[in-house]
Order: sequence, then C-alpha cells, then structure tokens
Amino acid sequence: IHSQPLEPLHPQKTDFQGVANESEQEDLHGLNEDAKQFENPNIKDTLLTVAPLYKQSLHPLVHRNVSNFSEILFESLLAPTDFYLKDHLVKGQSVLPGVAYLEMAYAAAKQLWPSPNLIIQCQKVFWVYPMIVKESPLPVKILFHPTSKEHVFHFQVMSIQQGQTLLHCEGNLLRVNSSLEITNFEISRFDEFWHASANMLEKQMIYDVFEKLGLNYGETFQPLQWIKSDGQLVLSYYSL
Repeated sequence: IHSQPLEPLHPQKTDFQGVANESEQEDLHGLNEDAKQFENPNIKDTLLTVAPLYKQSLHPLVHRNVSNFSEILFESLLAPTDFYLKDHLVKGQSVLPGVAYLEMAYAAAKQLWPSPNLIIQCQKVFWVYPMIVKESPLPVKILFHPTSKEHVFHFQVMSIQQGQTLLHCEGNLLRVNSSLEITNFEISRFDEFWHASANMLEKQMIYDVFEKLGLNYGETFQPLQWIKSDGQLVLSYYSL
C-alpha cells in the first residue's frame, strides 16, 4: 500500500487549537534528540530516562503537540516497558497493537476538535507495517492532513528508525455531529440464546490457543473471560 503525497497545510485551513507559539517551541526538543539518550540497553536506565516524558504528556500514547503553521503534528516516544508493548508479544517481539494506532489518532484528534461530546468515525484505515519496539524507545509521529471534505482529516502514524520515516498506519477521521444509532440486543433473544448455546470456551483455553499461535498476552491484555456460541451468534464476556 502506498500513501499518496498530500499538499502542505495552508494557515487558513487550520482547524485546531493550541498551536505551539515560538516560546513553547523553544521548550520542545525533537524526538530524535530524545532518542539519543537511549543508547544504553539497560532497561532500568531507560525507565529513568523515559519517565519524565510522561509527566506532562497529552495522553499515554500521544505525548506532545508540536504543530505549527505548516503541519499538524504530534510526537511520542514509545518505550519497550510500556504495558501495551510488554504485554503484547508476537513471536517474542513487542508489537504495538492494531487498536493503539486508532487510539493515537483519536487522542490527537481531540486536540484538534476539543469537545466533551466528540464523536469520531474511522474510515479507510490501513495497517501498513507492524511497529516493533526493541530495547530502545522508538520515536513516533502522528501527522494530520486536511482533505477536500469538511470535518475529515487524513492521519498517518509513522516511526523514525535509523534516520528513516516508516509508515505504519493511515486512514481518515470524520467528525460526527449527531449521535450514532446503537442496535440493542433484545433481552428475550438473549435468554433464548443463553439456554440454547452449548459451546463455551473458558479464559485459559482461549489464551492457550493464542500462545500456540505465537501471541503472548500479559495480564493487561487478558480481559476476555469466556466465549459462548450457538453456531450462529457469539457472546463474549470481558472484565476490564
């Protein structure tokens, strides 16, 4: 999948608040400079160095808004000790979960559209390449481009590896003004389904299968308690 080059953001098209002014920019250090501090492979040293970055971060996955009048840009520094990485191993490697990209885009979008009742739809999302975080923290960028459609932004999540920018995920975010319709599952249908269902998988059985497939989930990634099915419908129970 190839991303198409987009026109740079024109100042008149900005649709966000909190663009860093010049004095704020002086206080923001580039992630590449931060990354130079993490050459020491010792995990304890890495933790001590990364910890200050989270004190004033916007979100656990979106640390800083470094936008200016030429682009809308957010930056983060993902450490291998973050729970969403150390508890999400694929064939022994810390891989950023697919849903984390959507959370990054949503958290950054909340800075663009500050609203207590913000509803965002994700459209045309492509997971291009897995993000693997090894011994050293990984600089990550979340970039937004305006599109020809009102209230629609194109986002890209990229990492900086060996001086190269690597695209991992991209898609569109649509700001929705009205509430989405939610289809409720009728209680009478639930009772019928529960008594008719014979097949049930318990938590340990489910995660044992995942482990055999090379997916090792830590405690923070084991909310699924059981799955029940009647052959047509599936009911699952999650405990967060």
